[in-house]
Amino acid sequence: MSGDRMSGLYRHNKTLNNTLRESIQEALVLLLKEKSYADITISEICRKAGFSRTGFYSNYSSKDDVFYRVLYSALDEITTRLGSPFSKKLSIEWYENVFKIIKDNADFFSLVSKEDYYGMFYSSFNKIIMEQNDFGEKERYSRLIWGGGFLNIVIFWLNSGMTEPVGNLAEYCHKKLSPILL
Repeated sequence: MSGDRMSGLYRHNKTLNNTLRESIQEALVLLLKEKSYADITISEICRKAGFSRTGFYSNYSSKDDVFYRVLYSALDEITTRLGSPFSKKLSIEWYENVFKIIKDNADFFSLVSKEDYYGMFYSSFNKIIMEQNDFGEKERYSRLIWGGGFLNIVIFWLNSGMTEPVGNLAEYCHKKLSPILL
């Protein structure tokens, strides 16, 4: 086979794998709206996604792996759009934009902030905030303190129906949490 045909096949397989991963992640989110995480099977995820268990296991090691990747993708999208909270001095606008994104995607974030999933949500959040390893011990602990505080505020806000105005939350976070990172 010529190199052009092989590169075309490679692109096709890569596109198919991306479609499979996205479909499986979307299927899990849809199933979470219907039933508890513990009651969802890999077979159900595959049926909902329209792919086989072989396809599933070619891309994921477990149902937890899918859940972590869904969370990671959502949290990574926020940092991609707004920038890392650790790359610059945080502004009220940064916090406002984060809360707006969360509110715009409230269905998803409300699902994953439930008590059943808090540990996985927290773990995924910590992986993102600790991704860089080129910082010292003081910054490591500052990030963990900031992350724990911020995540608890977000989860409390979601679970209490998001009644507190975004501006109030942003101002509070800016006053209380931002100094932790200085």
